[in-house]
Amino acid sequence: MRTRIYDTAAGIRVETGDTVRLINKSHIKDIAIVNGRICINTGEGVLQQLYINYPDVDEPGTHDMDELVIALQAMMHSRETNLSLQLDTVIAALAAIELSLHGTTDHFKEPQLIDDPFPGLSYKGYSSTLNADGSQPVWAILEIKQSGTLTSFRWADASKDFNKVWNDRSLYMY
Repeated sequence: MRTRIYDTAAGIRVETGDTVRLINKSHIKDIAIVNGRICINTGEGVLQQLYINYPDVDEPGTHDMDELVIALQAMMHSRETNLSLQLDTVIAALAAIELSLHGTTDHFKEPQLIDDPFPGLSYKGYSSTLNADGSQPVWAILEIKQSGTLTSFRWADASKDFNKVWNDRSLYMY
């Protein structure tokens, strides 16, 4: 009977005629040649070994039994590689999300916005979110007033919390 063996990422699918066996890769202990047949050893349950006759295997197409064992062993590692690549992708995406939500870890290093409405008065807007919109309540706003030789620095509503709206900067108490 013709046999096809496929890598399903989490397992190995063995189709022999109308019979389909799905073997979770974490259950497979060994793949080897035993008594002239391919043996997939799970070491668990009543059917600890699945024997496959090499001449019956159509997929994957190999030149000999040793090459088929190597192909099956490679299938065992494909899940680890795929999961590792997926994990790297997820970690990179999470880092990008974190950066977009929180920006730099030093939110007060450089203001994102500066407004100098008239001489002697400036507003500096600091946001924990990169590219924040001025209508969002994600700003800490610093007012800088200069009168003669005296310069005062005051935070909107006396708070450095990132909960102010940049567009309302002139309405806060300083």
